[in-house]
Amino acid sequence: MYSSDAKESLEEGEIPQKVEAISLGHGRLQAGWGYGNSVIFAESKRLGGNLAPVKFHIYEWGRYEKNLRTLLMRWHGIYTRLQRGISARKKDILLKSSIQYRSEFLAMGNALADEKAVSFSRSQEDDKEAEGRRRILEVAYVIWYLCEIFWIDPNANVTAQMITWIQWGSPIGDEDTPECIRRLVLQGRTQDAIDKLSSIERLRMDNHLELDQVLDLLRNVPSVKTQKLSPNDFLDDFRLWKDEVRKAKRATRNQDLRDILQILDGDERTLVEYSESGLELLVSKLIYQRPEMTKEEIPYLAEECMGRFESFKLEECLLAIINGDLYTAMQICVQLIDQPWFLAHLVDLLHTAGHLRDKIPGMEQSYREFCVIEYASGLMTRSSLWHLSLIYFHHSGSIGKAHIRTLVSTVPITSVRVARRLLAVCETYQLTILKRSIYNRMGARAIRRGRLGEAIQWYSYSEANGIVLSLTKKVLKELLSRNDDVYADVECIGIDASTPENKSRQVWSCLALIDKVRSFCKLRGEVERMGKSGLRGATLAEKQKKLIKIAVQIFTSKLGDYSLWLQLLYECARMIELGKVHNSRIMSAGDSLLLMGVLEKATIFARKAHRKGGVGEDPKKIQAVRMALARGMSRAMISQNLK
Repeated sequence: MYSSDAKESLEEGEIPQKVEAISLGHGRLQAGWGYGNSVIFAESKRLGGNLAPVKFHIYEWGRYEKNLRTLLMRWHGIYTRLQRGISARKKDILLKSSIQYRSEFLAMGNALADEKAVSFSRSQEDDKEAEGRRRILEVAYVIWYLCEIFWIDPNANVTAQMITWIQWGSPIGDEDTPECIRRLVLQGRTQDAIDKLSSIERLRMDNHLELDQVLDLLRNVPSVKTQKLSPNDFLDDFRLWKDEVRKAKRATRNQDLRDILQILDGDERTLVEYSESGLELLVSKLIYQRPEMTKEEIPYLAEECMGRFESFKLEECLLAIINGDLYTAMQICVQLIDQPWFLAHLVDLLHTAGHLRDKIPGMEQSYREFCVIEYASGLMTRSSLWHLSLIYFHHSGSIGKAHIRTLVSTVPITSVRVARRLLAVCETYQLTILKRSIYNRMGARAIRRGRLGEAIQWYSYSEANGIVLSLTKKVLKELLSRNDDVYADVECIGIDASTPENKSRQVWSCLALIDKVRSFCKLRGEVERMGKSGLRGATLAEKQKKLIKIAVQIFTSKLGDYSLWLQLLYECARMIELGKVHNSRIMSAGDSLLLMGVLEKATIFARKAHRKGGVGEDPKKIQAVRMALARGMSRAMISQNLK
């Protein structure tokens, strides 16, 4: 996705100019766009209320690296289940799907961390890239989670959810400093604050009574507790708790504990002073000032809180989400996270929830269809991921279905497996013309590889009658001339000639003829091997009879042309002469008469062809066949006591 020239455009140690900072809300990390399409992260520190960059990293995310492919395939499964759930009108399917999407963010972040932990051969540059990917995921997770809270989750009161969300939007270090403890309390992470306060020996020894009182108040913050109360009971509980906080504040002398009690009391000056960002201030006010506030009322409070701090792109995006300006939020997302897979799934989820429904001006498609098609178009160019794009195109209107046709017609057919997958796609989406095109492409591929039997099979599916007829003549000629390669090719494909209703009459006739001749040649080989080994008796005679019967079936079904009939008659004559040597009768008088009639017809056709300039048959050879058939008929009549 990102330009490979981005690194080369910066000299070593040079800081890019005109980089627009993007705060992640906790004052320790910034990100911005550098040259080309590279993302630049800056580790920062707080100096007088401003963020000062101290170190820059350039990061480029390859579009489909290993962990990202895993994420996309899992998201594809979630998307597919979501579409089925919507069709079945399953309850809470949107919220469940959103939670599943978010869990994959965390899984990928953990995978990146595990790779770093177990790899001993990674360079420092590889570690920087992995860290950059992880941080991109954190930004994406924060945006997605906030969209879920305000526009997907039906719960009206969001205070408890915002407490969980702010942990990702504004992370805190593990230090046991008063600053970290105050921020934990600001974010409603009361249990973490209790653990850190309890570990400070100085407070435990000098102010143990005051400390116990503060810890007790932290354990009973009404906004953080998960117990279910009616709105009136909750407000009563909140007011009583506030009274206890004020009493404790008047009795506390330790400044660090007083600061915590000031936060619990919702003191405006204290909340503003210790909050690191407008979002952190918003969450602290929801917990300690207005815990009953609903989604509809929060935008006004959010505007006020964000106005007290310097605004960066991420804060602008999050504020737009809270205010309901989702189009602006998505446009900023493109700048923050230029990853089509993220935007496509988020916009799809919001669209399904009833938002972002307007069509793009001047275009006959919605914003959702545009984003999904853009993402799927990138998938379709990848040899290992093109099949994932089908479900996205299918649910993107007429333009998406047109992309399916383009996809099927452009995917390189490198194997039979790929061809069958494409044929299944054509069957699913009723792409009859493209289906025939794939059959023809596979047939031509088989001809180039010398697989004539396989080529006939593919062309028979596309009902290319002329090509099937031409190939059939060539295959039959090779079979009767004892070409083992062609025989093995025809044998392994297993031509099914038993269902003529699915094929044209001419194609079915060709397949039936190949099947019969294949059986004829198989028996011929067995008879010849038995004759060479000196075997005699009923087994050999039985096989010779079966061979003659197959030839009779071909003649009575009127399959093939005169040249094929003559070749089969030559082989039958050899079997008759072999039966004479072994003193066995291998055909009846009726079969002998039929074969003689076929010989005469084939001879007439051969003469006509010769007069028209074709290749004639050797008269001596035909006469030898006629004599062999006559001797076979005489033996049959004698054995059957016929006059």
